[in-house]
Amino acid sequence: MKIKAYDKIPLIYFAMGAIWIIVSDTIVALFSTVSSEVLLQQTLKGWFYVLVTTLLLRVLVRRHHMRLLAAALEREELYYKIVEGAHHILLNYLNSMQMVIDEADNCAGFDKSVVKASREISYQAAESIQALGELPEPTAESVLNLAYQNIKTAQAAESEEKELTGVG
Repeated sequence: MKIKAYDKIPLIYFAMGAIWIIVSDTIVALFSTVSSEVLLQQTLKGWFYVLVTTLLLRVLVRRHHMRLLAAALEREELYYKIVEGAHHILLNYLNSMQMVIDEADNCAGFDKSVVKASREISYQAAESIQALGELPEPTAESVLNLAYQNIKTAQAAESEEKELTGVG
């Protein structure tokens, strides 16, 4: 059975309190002339104090733990909302760029190779953004791999071209 994080501190406190009571009562009993009934009452009083303060400590630590957990969940939710918002902003930007590309394509004298390259870049970016939104369980590594996939592909193609042409 795994002990919960918020239970460890009260358990350590309880163990230390128990050790203190046993050791200190034993020492007092060795040197005391007081009746065993008084010693028993003092021991019970000590145990009661340790038990009550242990329970109080557990409540306080657990409450603090739950607040930290809620704050972490809130930060995570905010993070995902920011990513979702950025996703929509980027898609809107790409849609706007597509309209500019379409206008440039219809403009006489505009270099068609630039239009073609712009269109390809926009499609690749849109596909990457879409793929990012579809990652089943995003991790830092999977996001980075996806983000730099086009760069790695371009570098591989460039290396291949250099090998074929003998340049480099």
